[in-house]
Amino acid sequence: MDNEIFCEKQPFRIWWIWVIILLLVGLGWWAFVQQIILNIPWGNKPMSDTGTIIVWVSTSIVLPIFMLILGLRTHVTQDGVYFKYFPLHLRKKSIPREDIVKCEAIEFHPIREYGGWGIRYGKSGWAYIVSGKKGVMIEKKNGKKVLIGSLKADELANAINSILK
Repeated sequence: MDNEIFCEKQPFRIWWIWVIILLLVGLGWWAFVQQIILNIPWGNKPMSDTGTIIVWVSTSIVLPIFMLILGLRTHVTQDGVYFKYFPLHLRKKSIPREDIVKCEAIEFHPIREYGGWGIRYGKSGWAYIVSGKKGVMIEKKNGKKVLIGSLKADELANAINSILK
């Protein structure tokens, strides 16, 4: 990106969510091996072989790959702030420099204030949170606020404040 002042790429790496995903992967493989490979119906009311294969592909292949590529990319240039919650956003979101009134690095509680991580709407407005409890609160001229989670919140706030001067 031209005239880039700040860049951060945050992968989605919340350990306890990965534990749940790995349990689902194990369960999916167990069901697949038992019902498809060993030809032993899995459970009291086993689903069809096609259903088992669909569940196995979804939980053991698609979900882990999706979670591995999920992440927040944030860029600051002289023109403004750009961010993309990949692969959920197809295009970058932007906050033009002239729309920003102020910003500050903050600490917050993702679950209490926004209901968790991800693209969320809370009492302070929209939030884009991948992990952790630090970010930058941007106040826009229209009075709306946007929180961008960051592992480098102070650096991000400094970069944004540098373009406001």
